[in-house]
Amino acid sequence: MANKSSSQQGQRVKSHEKDFRNQFVAELYLHKLMDWVTQNLKRIGIGIAALILVLFIASTMIKFQQRQAQKATALEWKAMQFSLDAKDAQRMAGGDEGSDEADKLSQESIASFKLLVKKYSGSPTGERAVFFLGCLEYERGNYPEAREYFSTYVKRYADGQLALSSQKSLAYIFEQEGEYRKAVESFKALEESVTDAQKAGIQMDLARNYRLLGEKEHAAALYQAVIDSSTSAAIKSQAREALEIVRLDQEFPPPAKEEEAASETEDNGAEESDPDTTAVEDADDETAEEDEPAPDAASVEEAHAEDDAGAAPAETPGMVSN
Repeated sequence: MANKSSSQQGQRVKSHEKDFRNQFVAELYLHKLMDWVTQNLKRIGIGIAALILVLFIASTMIKFQQRQAQKATALEWKAMQFSLDAKDAQRMAGGDEGSDEADKLSQESIASFKLLVKKYSGSPTGERAVFFLGCLEYERGNYPEAREYFSTYVKRYADGQLALSSQKSLAYIFEQEGEYRKAVESFKALEESVTDAQKAGIQMDLARNYRLLGEKEHAAALYQAVIDSSTSAAIKSQAREALEIVRLDQEFPPPAKEEEAASETEDNGAEESDPDTTAVEDADDETAEEDEPAPDAASVEEAHAEDDAGAAPAETPGMVSN
C-alpha cells in the first residue's frame, strides 16, 4: 500500500511540473509577442489601414459596376423598345407618315445602340449592341454598314455568343447583294465549323445560293443530305419541297430568253456646217441646229413605227453618244 501511494504521489508531482513548464513557455511567448507588437505598432496600424482601404475600394468598384450594368441594361431595353415600336409603326401605320414615323423610331434605336457601344464596349450589353446595330442596318437595306458591324463583332468577340450569327449574317449580305458565289464560300466555311445540329440550316442556305447560281446538281445533293440527316421534320419537309422544284427544273428547263437584236446605222443625213454645231435632219425634212459640238463618234438608232393611216414606216433618227 505504501508503494502504491508513493507512486501516485510521484505522478502528481510530474504532472505539476509539466503544467508549470507549459505555463512558463506560454507566458514567455506571450511576452515576446507583446514586445513585438509594441515595437511594430506603427507598421501594424498601416497594414490594417491598407486592408480597410482595399476592402473599401473593392466594395465601391462592385457597386459602381452594378450601377453601370443597370444603366446599360436600361439603355439596351430602351433601344430595343425603339426598334420594336419602329416595326409596329411600319406594319400598322400606312402611307408616308407611317414610314416617316418608323424611320424616326429606327434612328432612335440606332442612336441608343451606338451610345451603348461607346459607353459600355467592354460589357455584355455593349457586345450585343454591335450585333443589333448590324441587324438594324441590314433591315434598312444598308448592307455596307451592316457588314461593318457584323465584321467588327466577329473580330472583337470571336468567342461571343453571337459570333456564329454574325458570320451567317455576313453570308446573307452577300446573297442580298447578288454575290452568290461569295455567299456560297461563306456558307461552306460555316458548314465545316458548326455542330451537326446546326449543319442542316447552313446546308439549306448553301443549296439556295447554288440554285441562284444555276448549279442545280449541287443544290439537289445538299437538299438530299438534309433529308437524310437527323434534323427536324419541318426542315426536312422544306428540303423535300425544294428538291422537287430543283428536279422539275432539271427535267423541264425553262426556255432560254431570246435577246433582241438592235440594229444601228450611221446617220448619213447629218450635215456638218460648222465645227461647233451639228445639223440633224428629222423625219419631216426639217433641220434643227445643235448648240453643242457633235460627239466624235455618233450612231443613229433606227426605230420603225407605222401610223394609223397605214403609211409606210418613217425613219426617226436620234443622237446616241458612244
